[in-house]
Amino acid sequence: MKAAVLFVALLFSGIAVAEALFATVGNEVISVAEYEAHVEAGLRQRYYHGKVPEAELKAFREEMAAELIDRVLLVQEARRRGLQAQAAHVEAVIEQTRQRYRHDPVWLQQQETLIARLRDGVEKRDLIAQLRQQVTQIGKPDEQAVRAYYQTHPDKFTTPERLRLSLIMLGVEAWAPQTKWQAAEQEAQRLLSRLRDGKADFAELARLHSSDASAAQGGDLGYVHLGMLAPEAQQHIEGLEIGAIAEPLRLLQGFALFRLDGREAARLNDFEQVRERAGGLLLRQQQQQAWLQLIEGLRQQTPVHRHEMKMSNEG
Repeated sequence: MKAAVLFVALLFSGIAVAEALFATVGNEVISVAEYEAHVEAGLRQRYYHGKVPEAELKAFREEMAAELIDRVLLVQEARRRGLQAQAAHVEAVIEQTRQRYRHDPVWLQQQETLIARLRDGVEKRDLIAQLRQQVTQIGKPDEQAVRAYYQTHPDKFTTPERLRLSLIMLGVEAWAPQTKWQAAEQEAQRLLSRLRDGKADFAELARLHSSDASAAQGGDLGYVHLGMLAPEAQQHIEGLEIGAIAEPLRLLQGFALFRLDGREAARLNDFEQVRERAGGLLLRQQQQQAWLQLIEGLRQQTPVHRHEMKMSNEG
């Protein structure tokens, strides 16, 4: 959590009535103050200083509630396993925050209380980090498992279709008057007519007229993967035959003439080429599964009671 968001959350956590309870997790309680502080921090992280859309507010608050309850469950499990927060790390975070807000009058006035809350939050996050590291320390998957993952996830190991393109870009500033855009479009149509009539060479015209960096190479862009182009450009050149030149296309930079010079079909890479990557992806998937299984198990074995409370409508 960023220091600024953390500071706001610490301040906010003192607003609600301390006795009001939000949830009981096992034998531990979560106050309404803690919940509202968690919501406030989440809002500032996801929506910055904007107001959360009303249609999303209820779902967002529910997401924050589940996240907070899970955090309590994980801290309980870390302590059950005998894990302890790393004092040096905790003190380093506290000192960093102290230095950041050393001139803030609110911090100076409430420093003792805020540091106590900060220490508690940092210790809990450190315990969860240690727990995750422990749970996800699993061995590398064997060869058979990696091969099976490769075979069942071909999309992750396929080089997408590539197109070899040439470009003539008649540059126009975005803020230029409409007359300049119209002149560029007319010029693009004139060049296209010359090219299709065989009265001009594409590379030569690119060197003379194109504002794109590829002009020095006669407009040659080389091979580009589908998805690297702007969506409107990609759609515009779909269906072109090799050697064909598309109609002028207006882009943010000006009017573009694209020629399709070559096409390479999508290709599944050989297993030997991607063995290491496949193993890494599978390992991360297994680590994530182990972590989620732990959380689900804790949810099922620990009694959780949500107390009645009036949900805030403030974003």
